[in-house]
Amino acid sequence: MLTGKLGLSLAFVNESATAVWPPSGIAMSALILGGRALWPGVFIGAFVLNLLTAGTVVTSLGIAGGNTLEALAAAWLTGRFAGQRHFLERPADLLRFALLGGAGATTLSASVGVAALWAGGLLSANALPAVWTTWWLGDLSGALVVTPLVVAWATTPAGGWRLLAALEGVALASGLSVAAWLVFGGSGLLGSDDHALEFVCIPFLTWAGVRFGPREAATATAALSGAALVGTLDGNGPFARATPGEALLLLQSFIAVVSVMTLTLSAAVAERRAIEAQLGRLSSCDGLTGLANYRAFVVALARELRLADARRSTVALVLLDVDGLKQVNDELGHPAGNRVICRVAEALQAAGGNLVARIGGDEFAVVLAGTDLAGAEAAAARVHAAVAAQTETPPIRVSAGAAVHPREARGFDALVAAADAALYRAKQARRAQAP
Repeated sequence: MLTGKLGLSLAFVNESATAVWPPSGIAMSALILGGRALWPGVFIGAFVLNLLTAGTVVTSLGIAGGNTLEALAAAWLTGRFAGQRHFLERPADLLRFALLGGAGATTLSASVGVAALWAGGLLSANALPAVWTTWWLGDLSGALVVTPLVVAWATTPAGGWRLLAALEGVALASGLSVAAWLVFGGSGLLGSDDHALEFVCIPFLTWAGVRFGPREAATATAALSGAALVGTLDGNGPFARATPGEALLLLQSFIAVVSVMTLTLSAAVAERRAIEAQLGRLSSCDGLTGLANYRAFVVALARELRLADARRSTVALVLLDVDGLKQVNDELGHPAGNRVICRVAEALQAAGGNLVARIGGDEFAVVLAGTDLAGAEAAAARVHAAVAAQTETPPIRVSAGAAVHPREARGFDALVAAADAALYRAKQARRAQAP
């Protein structure tokens, strides 16, 4: 209600049409985040606001209906084509939201609202184009500035910044504030307001989009919008004109463009970071079991060995493999064999360790820092017990061998060779005991 009163206080073309309309973004974000079932709240709020501002009950009902249709359409289109609440994470989804939820859905409110005013005798036919344009642009800027801001803050996980990131954030905020003051504060330091000074702010918005996430990019855009609005209404900046209505139309057009630019850049960077993180996980993760793969095992074991030498401690390595996996594959097929591998992985995860990895077809490794040979053998016994306790068929067994750095072997290669030799002895002993 408060933002609606603020927007309508800047209605220069018509009492019900303003180029500044944050409620459109608030309504869209509410339905995108909370679901379209919240539409009655949008309708009631819009109806009461318009009834208390100007017009009749009938025109207020019409305007409220248009506002509600706009929010419903934006939420549906965003959910159908732009990833719902995740539209800030991919540039393609962000552009679909801007085009469909922003530029498209806002035509409903402008069209229905202008029609209601005209039908109620509160608007002449000659004024229809100007009022419709003002109405649409106000809703569009609200959709492109406020909706991303609310959605970004509602969906971004809370977490503290590291010191360097925090310092960079302070530098960005300071730089953007100075740029906004130079352009819209009436300082005169950059020359005449007739010059294209608005581009001074672009590098700072680019900085926000590239170096930070969608939340910070949306916040920077909203902050610049607020500063630009205040300065333009005071007659400062490149968008100041003889009439406030014309100035606001020019300003909101600029804000809509830079908002889409900044958020698209931020989404592209966020998507790239997500892909890089996924590739990083895939490069160190076994695709079948979800355990660490051989590459991750090598890195982790080498790291633990270095730490053990520095602390004068020990590192135990347990190697395991599945007995009779080839027979399972031959008799039941490879899907059954894959399931056996996954069952062993589940037992290994339950046994614990600094690292549990699948290092070959049916070979696994467990790294145990600060553990002696007895502790390693106890971990292997827990795996045996966990496997034996499984009721799923076929029944499976594993063989295990352990070695400890630096007691049985020193260094990566020697430790792996010692554990492998212990595993071989365990398999030989099991075969000798078989009937």
